[in-house]
Amino acid sequence: GRGGAGDIETALVGLMQSAAIEPGEPVFCALADRLAEEMAVPDTDAIVAGIAERAADDSGFKAVSDAIAGRCPTTLVANVENYRSALRNADIAAILAADTRLAWYLAWRPDFAEGVRAVLIDRGSVPAWSPARIADVDVAAIRAV
Repeated sequence: GRGGAGDIETALVGLMQSAAIEPGEPVFCALADRLAEEMAVPDTDAIVAGIAERAADDSGFKAVSDAIAGRCPTTLVANVENYRSALRNADIAAILAADTRLAWYLAWRPDFAEGVRAVLIDRGSVPAWSPARIADVDVAAIRAV
């Protein structure tokens, strides 16, 4: 005979439980709270420098500093600007809409293809970002997205 809806639900629950993992400690969340001082400085260059400075004495900050080293300068600036914009906005729909606009903006920039080339195609080559320095990123263009 045919199984009922309960059989499907039991099977789905069993499947989800078999694939579940323990999330572990929320290390990034705790570290994010500790980044407040660095995130309060006026520009992305200073944020990156502050994190790098603290990395010498703190393994959590070293992990963040290592993770952002060599990343696309435009994306780093965009992330900071987007973070600050979200802090000023209580409307989740507006925040998600801004996230979507920013994702499209970044995806259509040549840096996206350059990152794909460096990481996936040439496997480990150093990307040639444009602009190459955070100081040269057009912050006004990002804010206008």
